[in-house]
Amino acid sequence: MRNTLLAALICFLFFNSPALAGYEEGNEAYQQGDYQIAYREWLPLAEQGDSKAQNKMGVTRRWR
Repeated sequence: MRNTLLAALICFLFFNSPALAGYEEGNEAYQQGDYQIAYREWLPLAEQGDSKAQNKMGVTRRWR
């Protein structure tokens, strides 16, 4: 029983951890012309369904 609870706690902490990327950090990097950092900040958020990050990823042409 104890091992099951421990495994459940580990899974909960692992899968519910907040994204390390940040939308605002991506904005700051983009405004400073650091497009690689902006991309790295927005991509995980966009993949998780964040509509603002998805929009930035979609309308930004500087990646290409």
